[in-house]
Amino acid sequence: MKDIIVNTQYVYPNKYSILFTDSVRAITDLLEKHNGRKAMIVTDENVKRYYNGIIQRRISQGSNIYQLDEYVVKAGEEYKTSYTVDGILNELFKKQYAKNDLLISVGGGVINDLTGYVASIYKRGMTWATIPTTLLAMVDASIGGKTAINNDFGKNMVGCMYNPSCVMVDTSYLQTLPQIRLIEGIVELSKHFILFDENNFLDLKNIIKQTDNIKSVILSEEFNELLMESIKIKKKVVEEDQREAGLRKVLNLGHTIGHAIEKIDPTITHGLAVAKGTIAELTYGIKIGIVDKNSLEEITSFYSMMGVDYNIGVDSGVGVGVGKLKDKNIIIDKLIKYMINDKKKTKADKIPIVLINKIGEIYKDEESFTCDVDKNEMMHFLEDYVK
Repeated sequence: MKDIIVNTQYVYPNKYSILFTDSVRAITDLLEKHNGRKAMIVTDENVKRYYNGIIQRRISQGSNIYQLDEYVVKAGEEYKTSYTVDGILNELFKKQYAKNDLLISVGGGVINDLTGYVASIYKRGMTWATIPTTLLAMVDASIGGKTAINNDFGKNMVGCMYNPSCVMVDTSYLQTLPQIRLIEGIVELSKHFILFDENNFLDLKNIIKQTDNIKSVILSEEFNELLMESIKIKKKVVEEDQREAGLRKVLNLGHTIGHAIEKIDPTITHGLAVAKGTIAELTYGIKIGIVDKNSLEEITSFYSMMGVDYNIGVDSGVGVGVGKLKDKNIIIDKLIKYMINDKKKTKADKIPIVLINKIGEIYKDEESFTCDVDKNEMMHFLEDYVK
């Protein structure tokens, strides 16, 4: 696959590469060209379990750095916090890292977001690179410069735009993932096609339809071509709207309700929460006469092929994790609480959601790429929708 260059005039660094390659070889090449002499890998317990010492040894053997460190965080969205950030920062300060030394993210979306945020604030900005090890991170978190941590008020509420110097997409990492993590990535990848490319969505759906082994799909040449097309869509949108002031907001399809679900029940992972949010938001779009009903049916059948439970309710998992919420009304109240604080919100008491007219055609009104829903109207909708 051919490498991709992302140009962002308003977000530093203004230009970076997405390399489709052996990630460790790419990192050693980067270090050879880099002025810094220290590098710190930030990863989590799960990734370390698979690649314990292998990445470090290969980098040490192939580059001119004299100090290679590692910082391992606990795995999970609940550790994407200021506490974890402080731990990484303290390690960088104790080991006297300079701005031009290198921070390397090796992991999924949580590690990518954490590492990028640390890089953006350490001495007002240090160099970082990212090796996404999940499909979801390859098509989403690693591209576009969004860095963030969570707090008590919601997901990704504290952060900034700060690009990596390089993104290394190495699909060999996908072979280590369980099927559910691959499905999450396919949900996120398909989002780009739902928004912008009906033909590629149908091609992806056809590939999934022909197999009951998702892992074999991931390794196919057809899927790799669709992976490239999905990343190209993300690149194009990011370049057009670097600060998420307009078009880029549509990439949050399913995320308003999805992020609220994640806050209510951290046992539901990001990709599956977004699937639930996507179907809920598009169902609302049908109710107000914007979304094509046949398009929603195409998307729900696609999710069903992969065994994705896209419903919201006690019987669908929401609320049965931390806190064990059994009351539908409590679930709805908590959803509204987090949705009203959504980052995309620009109007008081309005909840912004992303809609499509049909697959491949985004919805846009005269003012915005989001549909601003009155808080009470959303509550009434959820009363009927939540099981």
